[in-house]
Parts: sequence; structure tokens; C-alpha cells
Amino acid sequence: MAVKIITDSVSDLPGDLKSAYGIEVLPLMVNFGEVSYRDGIDLTPEAFFEKLKTAQTLPTTSQVNVGQFVECFDRIVEAGGEAVVITLSSKLSGTYSAAVTAAEEAGAGRITVIDSKFVSFGQGLLVLKAAEMAREGMSREDIVNECERLMTRLEMLIFVDTLTYLHKGGRLSAGEAVIGGLLSIKPVLCVKDGALAPLDKVRGRKKTLKWFEQYLQEHAAEMSEESVGFFHAADPIFMEEMIDVASSVIHPSKIHRSTVGAVVGTHSGPGCVAFAYFRK
Repeated sequence: MAVKIITDSVSDLPGDLKSAYGIEVLPLMVNFGEVSYRDGIDLTPEAFFEKLKTAQTLPTTSQVNVGQFVECFDRIVEAGGEAVVITLSSKLSGTYSAAVTAAEEAGAGRITVIDSKFVSFGQGLLVLKAAEMAREGMSREDIVNECERLMTRLEMLIFVDTLTYLHKGGRLSAGEAVIGGLLSIKPVLCVKDGALAPLDKVRGRKKTLKWFEQYLQEHAAEMSEESVGFFHAADPIFMEEMIDVASSVIHPSKIHRSTVGAVVGTHSGPGCVAFAYFRK
């Protein structure tokens, strides 16, 4: 029996990839006032951003709880299986901690939990790698060891239209957020030690594309020929413009496209595009 790969909805995995690899995804919750929705199940990305336009207050999000993980783990253990669980960064959510607690309670030594230290399709790329290894018949221990190695090579760039949502959601300080409100500046963020961090700032979309082109040229030698991921929050046109730039500079072997779900969208807001890849 192949090792089961489990993740949370923040990985923003496209539905076709989840189905193709049999990846199980446990949803976080998005709360508009008193009404709660399961991310990616009760609320599609398109429906979420429509609701966000008219929301009087910013929605809140809540983690996958211990009970959800226990129910999932019990089912796998009772069937005689094993699993590797890859969660979003523990610095951004309590989901990792909940999974660890559940694995100790119900895992029977057959469940290993990994803190990806990333979010969205950066996390999703790692999940896909794990699923490919599971399909090849690799053991749980070998999958975990390889994932830990891959995590040290994973990079993610996040181009946001505004830092307002990240600030309101508590993911950036007021001082970090203020740069995005001046002179049409488009902040560029990265993921550092499991948390979001400002990397640079660019004025306007055209200069953002130029910045991205220069980044790719400067880092082309360290980029592997493996697949890369692009993902967007209600801005597919800008994502495709960035894909055109990447295709002309680094010629990746495969390009995965994804749409940011409701949980990530709560903190990024619309107009965000991101890029993830593995260094050599």
C-alpha cells in the first residue's frame, strides 16, 4: 500500500492534481461574521473574492482542528496504511500543532507530520513532490527525509497589490504595511524561516514584470529544471504575464497554475501573484 499524502487547504492544490495523486486535503475555515465556510469545499476562490468585495469587515480564518486530523488518521491506521502530512507554516497557523497532537493520539507510529514552512502553492509544490515519491513506492521515512531536503531548496516570491490585508490579518506590522500604500508601490515578499518578509518594492505593474525578469536572469543558474508553480488571487491575467516572462528566461520543464483559495485570499487580498521553485 502506497504511503498516503495529506495536506491542508492552504496548499491551494488544483483539483486535477489532488485527484491524480490521491492527495487528501483537510480544509481550514473561513468565517464571514457568524457564517463559516470550509475552504475549497463550501466556498470556491471565485465566490470568496466576490464576497470579499462587499464584506463590511475582513473575514477571519481558523485552523484544521485536532478532531479532524484524528478522524483522518484513525481511518488510515485502521486500514493498515501510513501517511505523511504536510501542513502550512507553523508560524502562520496552529494547524501543524494540531496535526502533531493528533498523530501522537491516533497515528500509532504510522503518521509523520512535516511543517512545510511555506504557504499556498509553495507548500503545494512540496506536497506534489511527496505524492510523486509515494507513487514511486518510496517508504514513509524516505519521503520525509527527501521532503526535508527539498524544503531547504524551496523559494517563493509574492507580488501583492496591497499590504492592507496582510496587515489587518496580523501577518505584517503597520510599519511593514505602510510601504505598500505610497505612490502605487507594489511590495515583493518572500518566505523566510516560515514567515512572510518584505524583499523589495516596485512601482507599478510594468516595473514589477521587469523586476521579475531581472530576478530570473540573476538566479537562472541556481534554478533547477524541475517544475515551477504560479498562483494568483483573482488576477489570472497578471499571472499569465509573469508566466510569459518566466517561459522566455528560464524555460521550466513544467509550469503548474493554481488559484489562491479563501484562506490565503483573506490575507493576501485580490491582485496577488506568486511564484515558487526549487533551487538546484
